[in-house]
Amino acid sequence: MNTPEELFARAKAFGERLVPAMQAVAPDTGITHELKSVLPGFATAADSEIAQLCFDCAEVDPASGAGKVSFGTEAALFHQAGVPTIVCGPGHIAQAHQPNEWVTLEQLAWCERFMRRLADRVCVG
Repeated sequence: MNTPEELFARAKAFGERLVPAMQAVAPDTGITHELKSVLPGFATAADSEIAQLCFDCAEVDPASGAGKVSFGTEAALFHQAGVPTIVCGPGHIAQAHQPNEWVTLEQLAWCERFMRRLADRVCVG
């Protein structure tokens, strides 16, 4: 698997090969490259203890409730540090991080039930 830095270097090299042809048409053209952010890869196994805990609290069948998405999250940093990590929550990624982002009341109610079950499982006292 390529690191983000390796992928960036490959994209940069590809772009730099285009510059002479671009400048032959318009001499003042060019391509600039700037790596803004790099997060390590993140993948928690569906059969891990933390994933199983979340499946149990969500009352979801692991076979139908797990999925992978392609976005960055600081969860990768916790995972890399050895902290059992999973990303979950209400809503759908298709509605996230855009103008008028929203979740339904049903999704919020599901999240509340999940959080209550999780608290009951992990809180002592």
